[in-house]
Amino acid sequence: MGGGTAAGFGMCGRMKGKEIRMRTRVRPSAIAAGAVFVLVVALVAPAGAAPSNNPFVGSWESVYLDESTEVGQLLGEREQRLQIRGSGHIRGASNPGGVCYGVFGEVMRQSFLGRGTVTSESPYVFEGSVDIYCHTKQGRRLGFEGFQVGPFEYDPGTDTLLVGDDGFLFNCIWRSGSDASVCPGATIRIGLNADLSGPFAPLVTQIVDGQEAFWKIVNDSGGIAGRQVELVIRDSGYDVATHLANYEEMSTDGADGVLMFSNSTGAPHTAATAELLVEDDLIAIPLSWYSGWADPAFGANVMELQTNYCIEAMNGVSYLADANSASTIAILSFPGDYGQDGAAGAKAAAEALGLTVVYDGEGVVIPGTDHSEVINELVDANPDIVWATIGSANLPELLGGAYAQGLRAQWSGNSPTWDFELLATDLGPIADDVYTHSSYTQLWETDDSEGMTEMITGMRTQKPDAPLSNAYIISWTEGYATQQLLEEAATNGDLTRAGVVAALQEVNVDFKGLAPDQTWGGDPTDYIVRQTYIYDVDITKFTAGATVSDDGAGTGLTLLQGPFVSDTATAYTYEGACFVVG
Repeated sequence: MGGGTAAGFGMCGRMKGKEIRMRTRVRPSAIAAGAVFVLVVALVAPAGAAPSNNPFVGSWESVYLDESTEVGQLLGEREQRLQIRGSGHIRGASNPGGVCYGVFGEVMRQSFLGRGTVTSESPYVFEGSVDIYCHTKQGRRLGFEGFQVGPFEYDPGTDTLLVGDDGFLFNCIWRSGSDASVCPGATIRIGLNADLSGPFAPLVTQIVDGQEAFWKIVNDSGGIAGRQVELVIRDSGYDVATHLANYEEMSTDGADGVLMFSNSTGAPHTAATAELLVEDDLIAIPLSWYSGWADPAFGANVMELQTNYCIEAMNGVSYLADANSASTIAILSFPGDYGQDGAAGAKAAAEALGLTVVYDGEGVVIPGTDHSEVINELVDANPDIVWATIGSANLPELLGGAYAQGLRAQWSGNSPTWDFELLATDLGPIADDVYTHSSYTQLWETDDSEGMTEMITGMRTQKPDAPLSNAYIISWTEGYATQQLLEEAATNGDLTRAGVVAALQEVNVDFKGLAPDQTWGGDPTDYIVRQTYIYDVDITKFTAGATVSDDGAGTGLTLLQGPFVSDTATAYTYEGACFVVG
């Protein structure tokens, strides 16, 4: 069939194989018609016309249905007239990502004989109150209700009109793009499966607070593709079973489901959903830097941000060894995918640099147990440097205990090993003397990048009383990645779950200086992030009890080098996770 109007605007429909082809002809009296009238004719308005706030105004395509396209049938009962029956609802073969808008109302002045049969070849005049509904894969949503239209006419022409019983009109207007992104009144639901009551709750609660601030700013600026973002936040308690239950709730089809996850706390927790993410066409950003996420056979739909524990340890050990002319190293770690992933990277760097591992404490640090023997063995080994992949709650016992026994090795570790609030404890002066912090990003006010300015301004505007924390940088990097991924999908015309998954192979996320920019398409060896940031712990730059609104307040860190990549990390070829459980 032929094209639509010159503006690329089309109507389509078919009932019982019967086509009624129409084109618009506007009467002068229709110029002041309501929103539905704008829907029909705005895109052929003369140049210089006043801009419209109507969300339907945009780039439209004509779509033509063929005999094989299932349209469904309008039900005859008045109380059910707005429903569509048919497994496919409304589909256009040449525009599979489109939306069909149904315009319903008693607006036809002519009479009809039977379903969809027009009695006259004369123009058809429309006038009255109508409702507009948006039919998407997620069900029917109300767009506009009770708007007056017309009078205006349809003449036989190049476009198609579908007519129901009793003078009810069903116009199918297809727009290029997502099945939901152009639906008026619809929101984008983003999930956060977060630890709000478990061992990482103090950190994760701040990250969630920061995301709330980030998305408030995005929504106030128009949202994503004209749609507002709604955060769906669930507490996992850092329990895998609860995490899975939350996932099942949020991964459902329909209005209760989410489009993607901007936070999935924990490596074992995210790993438990990795296959489900692929099955459900969902993307999740992990709050975990496990090296297995880049493996397409394991983490295909896991959108890792920044580098991983393994590469971070390669960089950290390399920097620490060079800065201290070290020849010996001790390694301490938790058991499992966090601790032993970092330990594997430290050992790889030690081998590449010719360092002697005088104490191998991989997996020996068990939270909640006494580590006196570990401390004694560490002191006896007397290393030049120590790399730790543990938790900040364990650092005072291990570093403090070894320091008290006279060990003056220089320490560093994977990012979760350090918490700047330790500077307010007895460990503060010790850490100031011997600890160097490793991180995946810039930290609070350590540079003046665009992202840093946006993050600090955003937190001060949206959460002025929030405690000072480096956690908000994670909030913003998770936010930037989610926002730009969804915008890529919207640009591609497919803001569905499958469209978001496809967009991950194309998007290039700009973290605006907070972290190295990142892509996810192709071979992991080519796209994995290798840079980290190295910080001096400086107690004189720490402000206890500060809020984000306190000018000059600091987290006790000075950037020494970064983005930094070591020779070991540069030469690394990705062949899968550095450590695999079992």
